[in-house]
Amino acid sequence: MLGTWPEGLAALNKLGVTLAQGDGSLRSYPVKASANPSDFAGIRLALVLVKSWQTERAAAQLFDCLAVDGIALTLQNGLGNREKLVNKLGAERVAFGVTTVGASLLGPGQVRAGGQGKTSVANHARIAPLIEALSASGFQIETTDNVDSLAWGKLVVNAAMNPLTALLGVANGELLDRPAARELSVALATEVAAVATKKEISLPFDDPVRAVEEVVNATANNQSSMLQDVRRGAFTEIDTISGAVVEAGREVGVPTPINEVMWKLVSALRETPSVSAPLSAAKGETISTADIKRSLRLMREQMKQVVTLEELRQARGTLKDPVGFVPTMGYLHAGHLSLVALAKQDCASVVASIFVNPAQFGPNEDLNAYPRDIFGDLKKLQEAGVDLVWLPTPEIVYPKGFNTWIHVVGVSEPLEGAMRPGHFRGVATVVAKLFNVVQPDKAYFGQKDAQQVAVLKQMARDLNFPIEIVVGPTVREPDGLALSSRNSYLNPAERKAATVLHRALSAAQAVHAAGERDGEALRAVMRKTIEAEPLAKLQYVSCADAQTLQELDKVENGALLSMAVFVGKTRLIDNLLLK
Repeated sequence: MLGTWPEGLAALNKLGVTLAQGDGSLRSYPVKASANPSDFAGIRLALVLVKSWQTERAAAQLFDCLAVDGIALTLQNGLGNREKLVNKLGAERVAFGVTTVGASLLGPGQVRAGGQGKTSVANHARIAPLIEALSASGFQIETTDNVDSLAWGKLVVNAAMNPLTALLGVANGELLDRPAARELSVALATEVAAVATKKEISLPFDDPVRAVEEVVNATANNQSSMLQDVRRGAFTEIDTISGAVVEAGREVGVPTPINEVMWKLVSALRETPSVSAPLSAAKGETISTADIKRSLRLMREQMKQVVTLEELRQARGTLKDPVGFVPTMGYLHAGHLSLVALAKQDCASVVASIFVNPAQFGPNEDLNAYPRDIFGDLKKLQEAGVDLVWLPTPEIVYPKGFNTWIHVVGVSEPLEGAMRPGHFRGVATVVAKLFNVVQPDKAYFGQKDAQQVAVLKQMARDLNFPIEIVVGPTVREPDGLALSSRNSYLNPAERKAATVLHRALSAAQAVHAAGERDGEALRAVMRKTIEAEPLAKLQYVSCADAQTLQELDKVENGALLSMAVFVGKTRLIDNLLLK
């Protein structure tokens, strides 16, 4: 694998290509990765899968390593990539195709497949070996003489879907649920089809609007690649999608005002780089193999990263006591980092874990869609001063034949336990395993997950774990919204509406401060506030004992106010302690 992203290359060489499976497990495949074309001198078959703004850089790398009789197949989005490759490599070494196979980048070297799709490749004298290799790997491949038609067909879909999802911050399916977004999508598709018609390119479908809607429905839960780029703060392919439509329209005299607006709006999110600028390199710089090795060495020197139990136990034995432990599911925010800061204050060494625990997700919950950013998380933990990070796979935590579970009776059963059956069984089991292998002196959890804290304190007492559980305060945005990884699901209108949770808790707190002690009256205040927000759907409100979580008729010695609310399709929880 040839590229220039240091973190990606380092991850590929260390762990291989890691694919997230449908059940949340990870499977890795070893590969060789480098930024140096000479490491692959004489290759005969190449796939070009870089972002369109990196095509010239990729062409330059391939020029230095592709055999004279080799072939490079581009399956990139947008227009213009084939021409850039041909300019550098010659037409005899460039093949062109389109694919509907999608994926989501979870982090360096980590991807989640976006479902099955078909790949169509233009007939070429040298393409047969590559077609054979892809077919043998399970891809649906066809050769055709109408790839220009397919390319413009895909452009119709990309232009009608990707910019809107990127600007609105929503999954593909949301476009059909919003009348205004659907109207814009129709206009975008219609403009692209009009340009294709004027260019005498026959599209692979009769109805472009219906074609877009079929793709949107088929990928309803997916995030477009452009949305993924925007959320990572990366450059997008807007120039070769919407920009290419606008330029092609100008050439043939077809106006494309809606595509031009999309082009300008997405471009405004971040300045477009020079196409020759290497990924992650500053302007005028290049990234060498030495740079990659130096970055990886510095990372290892400052923070150990381990995957297997054996690696963890060996690394744990080198740490100075006392040891603080911060277990996480990743996609870290300031709330997680505040727990790391507490651990740094209390302990000589700090261990963190990143593990999206499949056992605590129900069958209809968001395990596969749960946000992930492995490298971003590692960078944050390194900067926060963590000494050791454990990155186990599901196979390590739950090996074949695993059949032991922990159920904490009583405190795990109301509220979240009632709404999410089996959730706390998964939480208690995984935390018990984490405690057992990490063996910390203190473990740090956030008050935002108040019931989880109560469950884990009960478990630690009952099972005689010699571990102090430290609870950090809930970290909030300036408008009161509690930080949560799931906040990333919210669109701008939902993000604004989500403050209703904190407003409801604060309203009940104010009534309590004024002398109200009736539990049902406090619940009614919260319920009324939530129900006044049109985008919010209440699941439960509670005024309960902070230790037992039993509902209170009278508040005499404090209480825990808590709630679960759907804002749009996103389920949020929050709580507040009454003194």
